[in-house]
Amino acid sequence: MRTPRILLAEDQSQVVQFLEAFPEPSYNVVGAAQEGETLFAATTVLKPDFLVMDIDLPKLNWIKTLQQIKRSAPNCCVIVMSCYAEPMGMGEAYAAGASVYLVKGPLPSMILTIRALVDQHRSAREWETAPPVEFRGVTTYAGV
Repeated sequence: MRTPRILLAEDQSQVVQFLEAFPEPSYNVVGAAQEGETLFAATTVLKPDFLVMDIDLPKLNWIKTLQQIKRSAPNCCVIVMSCYAEPMGMGEAYAAGASVYLVKGPLPSMILTIRALVDQHRSAREWETAPPVEFRGVTTYAGV
């Protein structure tokens, strides 16, 4: 059995660094995409179990990208992050296939929330083994 694979999609380096700090032995952060053009390809190649995705990435039509990701990886749990708590945006996110809509807040609170969400979703799944993959255009992490 392997640990869940998490792909981060965030363009603010401070947020990425903080999110990278949350993995424990029970999580594997497999990479971080900082723009929309590489996100779909990264998801396809890295095959994350969880995608933590900022909807305000540069070069991203987040609704179309999310729909593509869910068509190609229907079991990937997508946690959409936004600075806005707009009901319309939340509805669009869920309609496009998001599992969770997370309104950005203080970084420590976001980390705790993401940890809880991953734990909640992973407890309902059994993880299969898969070989590590490499992908250009996305930050990848050793030992994945």
